[in-house]
Amino acid sequence: MGERVSIQFAKLEQYGNRKPEQVKSVVLFNHWGLTEFPDFAFKWVKNFYGYTRQFVQPNFIDPISRFDIEILMPQLIMAMGRSNQFDHYNYEGVFTTNLYFGKDEFDGDNRDHGHHLIIVPNHSLPYNLDTSSCHYNPTDFTVHTHEVSD
Repeated sequence: MGERVSIQFAKLEQYGNRKPEQVKSVVLFNHWGLTEFPDFAFKWVKNFYGYTRQFVQPNFIDPISRFDIEILMPQLIMAMGRSNQFDHYNYEGVFTTNLYFGKDEFDGDNRDHGHHLIIVPNHSLPYNLDTSSCHYNPTDFTVHTHEVSD
């Protein structure tokens, strides 16, 4: 019983002279997430990107200004902690117990509403709108959803 779903962030990155590769965050599973959980994460990441752009300074590069995938999940969880939408139903001031991490989309249970891969565009690399390409790089944030079978 549950409304299981998972989310993950991904972005095309290029390190040095190596070929571009898709970098992914850890997966965040939500036992009672329904479709509202991926919607929350998608809206949050777009808003977070817009918010952080106002602080980016020329000639100063850090993980937030680069919008590194590795920092997004902790920032999302912090935002979730500020939202009463994720309060524990029985314990005041306690965060939900419905969340857990996995190394990939097969490392937990998302069989009700699938796995939602939120693609972050990399504006410093050429755009590639071919979704079947390993170098897929959209011009805007996108979500790819797929069911994960048992």
